[in-house]
Amino acid sequence: MNGLATLLLLVPLAPALDAQIGSTVGPPVAPLGCPIAIAMSNDGLVDTSLADACPFEVHTAAGVVVFDLSCPTLVPIPLGVGDTVVSHWDLTDNFGQPVLPGDYLVSVEVPIGPPQVHKVKLGGPAAALAQLGVTHIGTARHFELCAPQDPGLPYLLAAAFSSTPPIQTCAGQLPLAADALFFLSLQPSAVFVGFSGTLDAQGRSTVPALAVPNDPGLVGISFVLGYVVIDLAQTCPIRTISAPLPIKIH
Repeated sequence: MNGLATLLLLVPLAPALDAQIGSTVGPPVAPLGCPIAIAMSNDGLVDTSLADACPFEVHTAAGVVVFDLSCPTLVPIPLGVGDTVVSHWDLTDNFGQPVLPGDYLVSVEVPIGPPQVHKVKLGGPAAALAQLGVTHIGTARHFELCAPQDPGLPYLLAAAFSSTPPIQTCAGQLPLAADALFFLSLQPSAVFVGFSGTLDAQGRSTVPALAVPNDPGLVGISFVLGYVVIDLAQTCPIRTISAPLPIKIH
């Protein structure tokens, strides 16, 4: 039995959800210096495309427009069945000025269906991660790690069914429970891809991915992801602990 299929022994079955064109926006709580990733994934049955490279608007929690510029493309951006298209908001307003920390609403203009609205909070953690597309059975969806103060350092990502009780470390609490999924995700696997690696010069990585088997029994399973940044030159080798990211399989 391989990868997430073993979860069927650990969690109850859940009803299947309808396929659709979905979006993810994150990190839900983002460190300052980390752009917000807006990902659109086509898990429907029809190929489509985007005519705008910035298919989103950003508002304050009170509804005031912060960013609503369009980025028309000469050639439509394809969004075929199973594909994901990712764009980024660089935390500036329509005039290119940095926005203040706080709560914002990101409205994603999907090509099929009404806009999908996501809440994000800017400021707080030193590291976080974003989901690049809806986690759907039969797909491999990547994650974007961002720890702007830790360029070039190694990371270790893990999953757990719960963020409590947290794991105590020399750098504080890692918001993942030391459960069966946690230890499974730390092992080399075709499911938990790139869960260890190195951040780039901006303190980011889009290498990690979750390759979910095409098993309807996995639909509805929820878990949490989190990672640590490692610095072996220090007395405490854990330099930074990320905020947790809840995930649900569709």
